[in-house]
Amino acid sequence: MSRSYTTPRIPQTKRLGLALGLLVAILISRAAHAEPMAIDARAALAQAEKAFDDVDYGAMREAALRGLKAGRANVAETARLNTLAGMAAALLGNDEDARRHFLIALGIQPTLDLERDLSPKIRGPYLEALGYWGTHRERLTLHIHPDARMTCLTYQLVDPAHLGTRIKVFVRTHGTTEFSAQPVAANGRGRIELAPAAANRGFDYFAEVVDEHDNRLVEVGNEDDPLTQQGRSDSSIGALPASARSSERRPGNSRSVALPLSLMVGGLAAAAVGGYFNVRRQDAAERWNSSACEQPGRTRLEQCGNVNSERATMERLSIGLYVAGGALVAAGTTLLFWGGGAESTGNQTPKQSQWSCGATVLVPSIACQGQF
Repeated sequence: MSRSYTTPRIPQTKRLGLALGLLVAILISRAAHAEPMAIDARAALAQAEKAFDDVDYGAMREAALRGLKAGRANVAETARLNTLAGMAAALLGNDEDARRHFLIALGIQPTLDLERDLSPKIRGPYLEALGYWGTHRERLTLHIHPDARMTCLTYQLVDPAHLGTRIKVFVRTHGTTEFSAQPVAANGRGRIELAPAAANRGFDYFAEVVDEHDNRLVEVGNEDDPLTQQGRSDSSIGALPASARSSERRPGNSRSVALPLSLMVGGLAAAAVGGYFNVRRQDAAERWNSSACEQPGRTRLEQCGNVNSERATMERLSIGLYVAGGALVAAGTTLLFWGGGAESTGNQTPKQSQWSCGATVLVPSIACQGQF
């Protein structure tokens, strides 16, 4: 005689409880793993700051590098981590590593100004990085805006030091809740195609330039405060960026480039002279730190006070000339490229002023150069 077996039935209330428990477990798991790298970067930054206060340069460098490798640090955190890593590397005698970190920090944060009473070991690599940026008319910069027909987002990246690895563009069509990410290589310029729904209904967007560890170097908008573009249902003039509309109203005329070029040449000359004084500062610093100023019977200051005075004077001159040169180059660049760069837009033919995706070349409506 054969027997039949039936599977025990789970009461409905018990099934509901199991489903709720599973849902709570999933939510807790997602919350626990939400941007863990960003949390690690912040924790490492706090440890590096503590090591700096404790004058533990080895631990300071290790914590700063750990924070950079953790990834997803925001712009301010990335600048500070590189600053601390550069200071630690310089104090430990690795000038090349220090220059690289200072180069990144100054590219993100041009106003970075280390205290004047820091060790000469730090000032040397710092001034070299400062001199590099003084000879470039633009820092790390990202411009991005929709084209006139809203078929794509066009972007232009200025990155003379090749700091960025990728550009990440995030787009959210109006009426939806999630941003879609579109990463591209950190090329000079390019475009991101838009879906027809985004062009018709409008969209929010933001962009960021990141390094090899996904740390943010430049941000144009962000998820909490994105940029907004109206859809095609609005008038075509209203859909254009404000800077594009204002540029179309300007009459086309020629503009002089003599003044901007003069400012830029003067800035480069000032930076070159600053380099000369920096070399003299380094020579004086080497004499100040040499054994010639350590003879018994008198203090170092009594023996080589004139050398230290020369070092301080050369340092002030080099910094002043670097800053003045950078300001002149920046002013000349601003007059040359931004003072009237859109006047000729009205005289261009459609064929001349369109990219392959149909984007009209206008003065970029959005520019982000790090934090100032």
